[in-house]
Amino acid sequence: MTTLPTFVTRILDDLGQSHLAGDLAEELRAGRSSSWFWWQVTAAIVNGVISLARREPFLIFRAVAIGWIALQIANGQLPFSPHLELKLWMAQSWLSGAIIAGQYVATGWVVALFHRRHRAGVVIASAVFLTFTNAIVVALPIVLGPHHRDFSTLAIAVSLLLPLLTVTGALWAPRSQVQPNELR
Repeated sequence: MTTLPTFVTRILDDLGQSHLAGDLAEELRAGRSSSWFWWQVTAAIVNGVISLARREPFLIFRAVAIGWIALQIANGQLPFSPHLELKLWMAQSWLSGAIIAGQYVATGWVVALFHRRHRAGVVIASAVFLTFTNAIVVALPIVLGPHHRDFSTLAIAVSLLLPLLTVTGALWAPRSQVQPNELR
């Protein structure tokens, strides 16, 4: 790999760390390994999300709430959801995996749409929150006892990886037209 993937440049730019993109590209051309590159990208993303959470905790809270509510509405889990029968239909559908994946992508798109200026940071924070909530849902039957253990290893892995699709949805959301020196 000698050039940066486009999505990495976009995420670093959204996190306010676009200056690192040039440095990473230079290091790649100088012969650094791809594992070194991904380690640096991961560290920059984690650093960017943590610094955003420290600067704007209420923004992160709002984004997580919007993401959770959007997902629950799409699942038909809230009383005001447009189609309460959706959850039952999805459980019986042969397309249920694709529908659930689409819900996570749509959730990321909605969160990014409401937070255009800080979309990468807030969507990643929402994905982390949704991963933890899915982990709790998976862990509860295991903790409750042997008669509740009906999860396969694949189901556990999928439920923990699905929230990562919210980042994919965020990449499709329109980019902010706000200049860096303007207010949110």
